[in-house]
Amino acid sequence: MRAQSPKRYKRYLLLVLVLLSLGALVSDVSQTLGRTPLGSALLRLFSPLIKSADFLESLITRGGAAFFRGEALQEKNDALREEIARMLLERAKMERELLDLEKAGSLLASQPLTADQSYGFLRSHIIGYSPNPWSKTVLIDKGWKHGVKREQTVLNESGIVGVVQDVSPEISRVHLVIDQRSALTIRVKETGELGVVYGTGKPDHLILNTEGLSRRLRRNDHAITAGLQKSLYPGNLLVGAVENIERDKFGRTTAIIRPAVDFNRLEVLFILQGSEIQKGKTIEDNP
Repeated sequence: MRAQSPKRYKRYLLLVLVLLSLGALVSDVSQTLGRTPLGSALLRLFSPLIKSADFLESLITRGGAAFFRGEALQEKNDALREEIARMLLERAKMERELLDLEKAGSLLASQPLTADQSYGFLRSHIIGYSPNPWSKTVLIDKGWKHGVKREQTVLNESGIVGVVQDVSPEISRVHLVIDQRSALTIRVKETGELGVVYGTGKPDHLILNTEGLSRRLRRNDHAITAGLQKSLYPGNLLVGAVENIERDKFGRTTAIIRPAVDFNRLEVLFILQGSEIQKGKTIEDNP
């Protein structure tokens, strides 16, 4: 019995389709049939079929129209989504450029360079960090095709970052001041005295050897680049501030310098083009 049920349903469905088709056919010739008595009788007989056929035709027509309208609407929605995505991408690009320009303006306003020097700004972004835990360097997305040269100064809106170490056509390597091999001559802003700041390999502090300083350093005194002749860095750029004074077992006093730059959040860097002209091999070039 159960095996015959699908066949029975198919027969019923076929019968219904035949009757609806017949109703549709009669509906198409209804005007002609209505002119004769026999035709009128047939129309009355097949009236339910004719109404069913008309309803089915109307349903198919509306359904087809709705389907094609839905297809067109979906295509428009997809095009609109694509346009929104493009606008979002363009907006992100514009916001980033605006932020970079604001950072550059903030840098120039708050940290004027040595008066007799004039440099060009080249904006760059970090694309990688050195995998060597003993080397504090980063890769940037600018190379000699963009005018980058070895020993150009690199900074951001907060202060000194490092110096260009190696250059290729499209990318460059920047040696950070926090590297253990780094050493730069600084001037204590509040006293005018010179000293040497060394990298520790850690992003949150540098070491200033206070031996030879005649005046006592104070907390929050500022270390700025000295800008001496043939120095790796132009003068008056902020390096950091004195955070603590420590004395080792030999009686030597050192100052812990808190870097002005947050080296854990480096992103946009500025290369000072032309800054390589005044540089030579000095104590700051400590391989």
